[in-house]
Amino acid sequence: MKQKFTPLVVRLILVASLGLVNLSFAQYCMPTGTGALYTNSCNVGSNNYIKNVTLVGTSLNNTTGCSANVPGTNACNIYPASGSTTATLQQGVTYNLSVTTSNDAIVSVWIDYNHNNTFDPAEWTQVAFSTPTNVAAIVPITIPFTALTGTTGLRVRIRDDGLTNGDTDACTPGWLSGELEQYTVTINAAPPCNALPIAGTTTSTRDTVCPTTQFTLSLQGADIAQGLSQQWQWSLNGTSWNNFSGANATTLTTTQYQNTYYKCQVTCNSSSSTSAPILVTMRQPTYYNNWGVGQLFSEGFESWVDACDDNDVPSLYWLNTPINGNESWRKQSEGFTHGQWSFPNGGFTLVPHTGGGAADFHSFSGNGLPGTLDLFLNCTNFSSLNLSFWYFKNQNGFDKFEVYLSRNGGFSYDDTLITLRNSVAGQFGPVWINHLLQNIPVKGSSENS
Repeated sequence: MKQKFTPLVVRLILVASLGLVNLSFAQYCMPTGTGALYTNSCNVGSNNYIKNVTLVGTSLNNTTGCSANVPGTNACNIYPASGSTTATLQQGVTYNLSVTTSNDAIVSVWIDYNHNNTFDPAEWTQVAFSTPTNVAAIVPITIPFTALTGTTGLRVRIRDDGLTNGDTDACTPGWLSGELEQYTVTINAAPPCNALPIAGTTTSTRDTVCPTTQFTLSLQGADIAQGLSQQWQWSLNGTSWNNFSGANATTLTTTQYQNTYYKCQVTCNSSSSTSAPILVTMRQPTYYNNWGVGQLFSEGFESWVDACDDNDVPSLYWLNTPINGNESWRKQSEGFTHGQWSFPNGGFTLVPHTGGGAADFHSFSGNGLPGTLDLFLNCTNFSSLNLSFWYFKNQNGFDKFEVYLSRNGGFSYDDTLITLRNSVAGQFGPVWINHLLQNIPVKGSSENS
């Protein structure tokens, strides 16, 4: 029996117009010389410095205040290779690096794997774009098998969030905020592989994804040794397997468009074993069906949930495209952390119309980039509906907010219901404005068996 089904999707779109110096590593460049350096770190302005650096599972766990032991600097510190200021690491092993700061900061780390006395861009890892004050930011770092063994330099730099701190900034002078801390660690060689390696179990950072969701596959319980090779494989049915071209690392970051199985073949010399596979499924749209007599669909924006990324939708009746980046949506005051926005929202604080939440688009960094929120409603028993929502009109800029309608599950959008801009005659911002769209026809021709 076929049931008549009208898959309605309402799309909301916003387009923005806009101690002791370790002399053994003194040869590393220091950000001294031209311009001021870290003049705000300890006493005025941002007062932003590193409070703790920890390599979890090792002896490195250094808690400090704001100071300097490098002459000519306000907040540069080189620590000796002893006790809680050093660590012994192994090739191929992944360690969690934890950095705690006294204020919101952008954090980077470099490890001189090739011992050329330079912190190269390829040796850089972004720890965090914005660390919450006094809350540890944690990032996994895998020591490559190509890393040279022995004593190795490790440098952490921070500055106020919203500023640059990229792969070429290990020695950049002239920063007014932040701190530099440098450590010496020891890297040991991994043991040689066994004749029959252990491949372990395949794991994924996400079990359910959207078409644009990146996820990373890795191995749990697998051998960590020299001489191993990896080949990642995929399958649509769990029986017939295909090799990923060029996927020969211990991890694999990918996307998919249908339910897919993954595993990894691990080889030592001519002996191979395969990891236990994992199935990563696609997230399908969830339609709101719970209509009752006199009942309305009402959505607040207080507590967002995970659909395809961290806290990316108000509820599972929505899809956010893209799931992260500057053109993605997030709950008010949450986007910079969970949305992977490039910078904060330019100092603008959005006060929600009611409660503590609002759907926030990063117009500060989303110049010319459209981001969409899709709401899925089952309107089988309705010929039309009314749509009411609050829209925040800023005082300046040329942002555009649009509402579209799809009657075929989001494959196409036939009607533009409304286009709203910042410049509205007779209205002065910033201000919340309520809009009511009445008698929107929603009947379509789709059927669902």
